Amino acid sequence: MEIVVYPDPRLRKENVEVTENTPEFQEWLDEFVDALYEFDGLGLAAPQVGANIRVFVVDYDPRSGEKDYDLYINPKIVEFSEELSTKEEGCLSVPNIYGHVERPVSIKITALDRDFNPVEKELTDFEARVFQHEYDHLEADLFIDKVTKMDRIMMKNKLKKMKKAFKK
Repeated sequence: MEIVVYPDPRLRKENVEVTENTPEFQEWLDEFVDALYEFDGLGLAAPQVGANIRVFVVDYDPRSGEKDYDLYINPKIVEFSEELSTKEEGCLSVPNIYGHVERPVSIKITALDRDFNPVEKELTDFEARVFQHEYDHLEADLFIDKVTKMDRIMMKNKLKKMKKAFKK
């Protein structure tokens, strides 16, 4: 698997729900989880590897040395806190660019696990932020769409260079 890099149009396509749990899908999930660790990410969404389906994986502590990940199939955010916080984010699909994004501090989510069992969780702080960042990929949004005005100004030229390099 390879990381799809901005401004590749696959990052902006609609992502469809997964409806069948097949052996082929399970094999793909194994490769997808391996890719998270290969690319040294906190999270990885299917569109970031060119698959426009509603799946992502997160490991909130990838440097622990253990593969302790959460895999979400067809996730939904069903509740957001009113309390917000602004923190710096980056993305494997927008390499070497960072910006501050305001997000709800806590969320409630539903999803399916890799065996298609229902999952419900409340996530707070760092875990909520990582989940929302990956969820945005499934909505065809990137963190660069949500950064502060100052950060948008600061990254404008880098993003232009990425667009120009992509056209070649």
